Amino acid sequence: MSEKRFTAENFELKNDLVDRVLLVGTTIGLGVFIVSLFPWNDLQINADFFGDLAGIGILFATYFFRQKLALYLKVNIINIILMTLLISDLFENGINTPDFILLVLIPFFLILVYKLRTTLIIYGACSIIFIGIGYGYHFGFLSSPDYDISDSSIFRWYETFLILSVVTFVIVLFVDKFNNRLYKLIQNLEDQNDKLIQNQSVIKESLDEKSVLLQEIHHRVKNNLAVVSGLLSLQSSHIENPQLKLILEENVNRILSIAKVHQMLYESDNFNNISFNGYIQELSDIILSTLNQEGKNIQFSTDITVETLSINHGVPLGIIFNELITNSVKYAFQKDEENETTDESDNDDYN
Repeated sequence: MSEKRFTAENFELKNDLVDRVLLVGTTIGLGVFIVSLFPWNDLQINADFFGDLAGIGILFATYFFRQKLALYLKVNIINIILMTLLISDLFENGINTPDFILLVLIPFFLILVYKLRTTLIIYGACSIIFIGIGYGYHFGFLSSPDYDISDSSIFRWYETFLILSVVTFVIVLFVDKFNNRLYKLIQNLEDQNDKLIQNQSVIKESLDEKSVLLQEIHHRVKNNLAVVSGLLSLQSSHIENPQLKLILEENVNRILSIAKVHQMLYESDNFNNISFNGYIQELSDIILSTLNQEGKNIQFSTDITVETLSINHGVPLGIIFNELITNSVKYAFQKDEENETTDESDNDDYN
């Protein structure tokens, strides 16, 4: 499987995953945001309120225009919004914010489009910001009316960071391992498919060669039978005995009935079957042209429902019909006009 083709299919799968997570995650986030507003008070209308509302709006807009946005762009938009929401909540609520779980979602989206090393570097930068905000509160550079620094020390920030990091590394390593195994699995399947296609091509070439060979065999058998019938016809021309001459002509017709089967097989696209009705029509023309020396007006009609014959049935049936038509021409008609012989067949078991 080509790298370009796999990348396209892999990105399509990841793109669908990101879209689904984006819709579900943003919907849940909106629900949590609405629930957090109760009980309602005017103090909730602040910068963080508008920031959360804008972030959720941008995420919904990203999902709405998902078909027009590249996977890398969508992932980067999601991560920027998640990091912005996390930082704003850390500034407002400190370590007491429930949004610190967003730090786990960021590397989850990153590993879908970036390599493991790049994901860890970006996550390291986010971790530095997280710990940096903690030190800002610890040394008094940052303060918030909703966060009392005396309730938690810098060690709680480290504890929270370590817990988040463990969860993050488990998720990232799992997704990365799964992606690699998926890549190898699809690649192996494509390699096997390529081998099957190659084998199929070889088999097709072999079948084509055998078809050409089989066609040539039928052609040569027909030519050899034509030579034999020609020799018998040539021999009959030097015989004066009418009875013996008639016997030779009948045998010539028998040979030609067999040759006609091979001729129709090599002229057909299907080497297994020939047209039953067409075969009988051509066979009757050969017999009538040979035996109807008196010029009787004989009309040959057929009522055959069987469409095709295999070679195993075509040769013996050809000989049988040859005898029937021959005897009809020789003995059935005593007058020169309005003579008709009919062949009927409705048995579908000939094939």
